[in-house]
Amino acid sequence: RAGHKKRWKAYNGPFFNDPHLKSRHFTIERRVIDTIRHTPKGATIRIAVYSFDRMPVAEALIAAYHRGVKVQMLLNDHQDT
Repeated sequence: RAGHKKRWKAYNGPFFNDPHLKSRHFTIERRVIDTIRHTPKGATIRIAVYSFDRMPVAEALIAAYHRGVKVQMLLNDHQDT
């Protein structure tokens, strides 16, 4: 259809960072951010992590919240972020 936007599909299967290829150092982070950016208004993102220090991910979560996505995070109590 003209003007029809292809629906985004979540990643399937495992994916890994590769310390030997600079272009793949942040594969996991990029895919997490891509998923956050494609979360539609009204949806909920739930994240549970021991440690959270990735500012690009935090910025993507804040942007998602501002566009109407509900964001819930469970973190260890040692976080300063």
